[in-house]
Amino acid sequence: MPSRPSPVRLLTVLVLALLASGCADGHGGEVPGSASDAVDCSGSPYRTGSGNYDSGPEDVRDDARGALDDWLEQEGWSLPDVEWAEAARQGDEALFTWSSAGSVLAAFVVRDGTDGLDDHRGWGVASYAVCDPADWPPDKSDEIGVEVWTNADGDRVPTSLIQSFRGPEHCGWEETTFLFLGKDGEDGLFYGTPDPDFDRFLRTTYAAHAEPPGDAADTGYRRDGRELWVTPDAAYLVAADGDAERWPAPEQPIYCD
Repeated sequence: MPSRPSPVRLLTVLVLALLASGCADGHGGEVPGSASDAVDCSGSPYRTGSGNYDSGPEDVRDDARGALDDWLEQEGWSLPDVEWAEAARQGDEALFTWSSAGSVLAAFVVRDGTDGLDDHRGWGVASYAVCDPADWPPDKSDEIGVEVWTNADGDRVPTSLIQSFRGPEHCGWEETTFLFLGKDGEDGLFYGTPDPDFDRFLRTTYAAHAEPPGDAADTGYRRDGRELWVTPDAAYLVAADGDAERWPAPEQPIYCD
């Protein structure tokens, strides 16, 4: 009759199997050299960088999760409130990711031994990468106030091509919508329901109801059932019945201090 394996031997075999599969600590896989290698963006990442531990406001922490939470509290204003999973851990490195529909939309590589403020040393964000809000679920881009547009086929368009958002509250411009064409508005900048203080800087006036002029060009972009047509002086958001809202362009960009 064959002898049964001892409990000690069974435990040893189980531990070795877990180690071999990379799951001994519950986090399989490898930590990439850069967070950009962990994301599944449709194009280039929207944001990349690392923690700012030379001058803050973030600082290193005693554990990996604490370092991520600190960065999100200090620097994560442009990210939605989502669940961050610890996807991998190897020695003094950990990988945290936000995923949706099987795609990794943002990632953080956090590393121990990071030099922080006041000679502190601990866990810090070594790199991060975030996909464009056009890759996010619509409710998440809406959550941070980024208005993503679509093309004629209904596909969400990267914010590097077009985006709109409400003005900042601290300048009292939250009733104004800023529309950017191209990176940083290099292909056009327009204002919906502009603040009255903008009037002397605008090429034309705002109008809730207008007719696009003959030289207006269809950009192919759409949002909320309206087509976007533009001239050098204004953008026209054209509804299905042909009625348009006119958003003026500025003589030069208007910024909030």
